[in-house]
Amino acid sequence: MTTFYKKQGRKYIPVPEYDQELNDSLWEGTHLTVTTTGSRTRRYNIDQALAPLIAAGIIAEDAIVKVIQHRISLQPVTKPLTPEQRAAWLHMQEVWGDTLCRLQGDSIMDAVRAGVTEMIAQASELLTNPALKQSHQTVSWE
Repeated sequence: MTTFYKKQGRKYIPVPEYDQELNDSLWEGTHLTVTTTGSRTRRYNIDQALAPLIAAGIIAEDAIVKVIQHRISLQPVTKPLTPEQRAAWLHMQEVWGDTLCRLQGDSIMDAVRAGVTEMIAQASELLTNPALKQSHQTVSWE
């Protein structure tokens, strides 16, 4: 683990691991911080041209997760259900609770973040085309 030091007078003293000044310090480059209620996300050393896309992706992550959770929730195959089948289905959901649709591997949020990362990679690749890059630079993002 790297130890960071802060100069105080003529001495250098170790900085605590969770020092706010150290946590808020940034190195050279373009960085993006998106703050929403209860959340702060930072992306470091980003391509300036992709800042609006990256910010939109970060802001949309929670909404995308909710949509995916809804779409992949378990539903009975046969519809319409008889009253007895519906009662049994509701009872099974109640008994099994959250383990009814237990996922293994990456979380939905990990999958969404991977999707946003891929979206950024695709946009970066598209911007290598000189014509697209020129048209992108002429658009005002304000």
